[in-house]
Amino acid sequence: MVLLGMELWGIILCSIAAICVHVARSFDPKGANRMIGLLVTEIIQNLFETVILALDGNTSVWGMHLNRIATLMAYMFGVAQIIESAAFIRHVITVFGGKRPKISYILVSIVCGVDIVLIVYSMFRDFYFVIDETNTFGRGPYAYVYYALFLVCMLLMLADVIIARRHLKGHPLIGLLAIIIVPSVGATLEVLGKGYFYVDISTMISYILVVALFESDYAHLLVEKEKMIQNEQIRLFNHQIQPHFIFNTLTAIRSLCEEDSKAMHGIDSLSAYLRGCVDMLTKTECVSVKKEMTVVDSFLMIIEMRFRDKIKTIRNIEDIDFTVPPFSIQSLVENSFYHGIRNREDHFGTLWISIYSENENNIVEIKDDGTGFDVDSVLNASEQDSHIGLVNIIRRVEAMSGGKVEISSVINEGTIVRMIFPMKRAQ
Repeated sequence: MVLLGMELWGIILCSIAAICVHVARSFDPKGANRMIGLLVTEIIQNLFETVILALDGNTSVWGMHLNRIATLMAYMFGVAQIIESAAFIRHVITVFGGKRPKISYILVSIVCGVDIVLIVYSMFRDFYFVIDETNTFGRGPYAYVYYALFLVCMLLMLADVIIARRHLKGHPLIGLLAIIIVPSVGATLEVLGKGYFYVDISTMISYILVVALFESDYAHLLVEKEKMIQNEQIRLFNHQIQPHFIFNTLTAIRSLCEEDSKAMHGIDSLSAYLRGCVDMLTKTECVSVKKEMTVVDSFLMIIEMRFRDKIKTIRNIEDIDFTVPPFSIQSLVENSFYHGIRNREDHFGTLWISIYSENENNIVEIKDDGTGFDVDSVLNASEQDSHIGLVNIIRRVEAMSGGKVEISSVINEGTIVRMIFPMKRAQ
């Protein structure tokens, strides 16, 4: 009854853990999928082992057949856990900059293949396990082969972790060692005849530990994300409300005072720009594209008024029914003008703004025919670099919307920046 209770609790705990990982999967989608795969195989194996324990002593014909099938499947999903563990370890090592294990993974797959053949053979001959006349599960005469193959796989995975240890620190290293060492201890206890199902129970414990570490890292990420957003708001305030920009604009408006309609139009544009900036600086979440484009349009009206025919803008707005981080489009437009078009020898240039939907994504594309730049150097910019604003846009798009930014730039030809957002309609 104790084992049966532990199996049931294992199912409940692993189910809760899988839900938690799914909710936090934006932290590391591929890693989360691997982890959910581990938990699902554990849940299914626990279900079959629960059937084995529940049918113990049931000598009916259906009970005998069902018990053998449940035993077969429990062993099969035990092998599946080994393969899933190896895949998860490969992923974590790769994510943290280690070399992707290949040979060891192939060897683990071969060992697991041999294991599967022997498991099926055990259904017809007493090899790994025995189901006696009372329908009670027991170890077969060659059960040690199963444990030997299991430990070989664990050693291969441990070798991968040891080789990649300089890339793995803190929680990642602890988690991978737990997946390997804790089940190995369970297998050793079973080899020593201390009881059954220790491998499964110890595996469940290691998975729960890994999930706890994963959630801890996710909570830390959320705290850092909140700090980043707050710091970015302060930076944006200092960046967007620039005194020299306001003074230059007022000077341009003053020169147009004799033409009342143009002067009033310039004042209206500046007022709309300032009003939009102040309004969006209070936002801690994404804003609608419509609101963002209000600031962008006001900014471009001012630029066109100041520089007259030196800048041409072309808009292709097909879809605005989604949200973006505040000042993301405006900052890209400003970068294109000041760092691209204005740096041309003739100071003339064209700016294209395209907003559309494609392949279940919302796309914002800013293109210019300016001077271009070295993308790698910009992406590695320091906090003091003039291009750090572009790096911050990338960070905000990833943190606030789960989107990504693609940059293509050719020196003396121009730049294309695409913000790609998973399709999610504005509320």
